[in-house]
Amino acid sequence: MLHGASLFRDPGHIYVNDELDEIQKEFQISVERRKITTKEEAQNAPTAFTTYSAFFNGKFLTHEILNMKKFDALLKKSGE
Repeated sequence: MLHGASLFRDPGHIYVNDELDEIQKEFQISVERRKITTKEEAQNAPTAFTTYSAFFNGKFLTHEILNMKKFDALLKKSGE
């Protein structure tokens, strides 16, 4: 996904949606949320961290839950 973030999370991490909405607005990017609900989806996920993983422009960013400050720091570090 060009200029966008992808998020893989289990159903227990629904509360992060508000923060992701703010990141989407602030950085003017699209955010794709993918909920993993089956064992097969978890086994075929592009990351070993199936409870929460964030990607930006197809590159893995973190397995930690993002907030605005953390996303900005990771973006600067990655050179995007």
